[in-house]
Amino acid sequence: MERYLQKGYVFDDPVIRRIHGELSAFRWRDAPLSLGIESRQRLIMNEARDFGLRDGLAVPIVLTDGSLGSVSFGGSHVDVPPEAVGAINLIAIYAMGRAVQLRTEAEIGARARLTPREVDALRWAAEGKTLSQIGTCLGISDRTVEHHLKSAAVKLGAANRAHTIAEAFRAGLIT
Repeated sequence: MERYLQKGYVFDDPVIRRIHGELSAFRWRDAPLSLGIESRQRLIMNEARDFGLRDGLAVPIVLTDGSLGSVSFGGSHVDVPPEAVGAINLIAIYAMGRAVQLRTEAEIGARARLTPREVDALRWAAEGKTLSQIGTCLGISDRTVEHHLKSAAVKLGAANRAHTIAEAFRAGLIT
């Protein structure tokens, strides 16, 4: 997975490309190669084989917010009888639903862990205020503001202030 993401294969993977135009499960081998990037797509599929992923079944899923996702079942040999595809489709939908639910629960958990002061500091930071300006608004030192923002970043898994603000918006902490 690390190599797949590092090489940007997700953008050219024939299976991923087919998912965008498909609503029902399909075999990986049935994903057509795209004109102009066939050699890169062959490379992707050959590298997958090198990692023991010779065969697979992809199940496209439209999420409740309209975004597209998928669940793939892959291995050296994936033998799926046609009468089992419906059951696998249902399992994939439940698995994706549970994954979304777990992520939502994690976001709610992160929200619950932020202190009111961290949320206040984030609100002012989202308004474009400097540490000094936020400190004045909240009646605290610049250093304390910085502490609240760094603490919020850690709790939200963010890399920098802009990312922290984005995650706070995404989690519904600030609007």
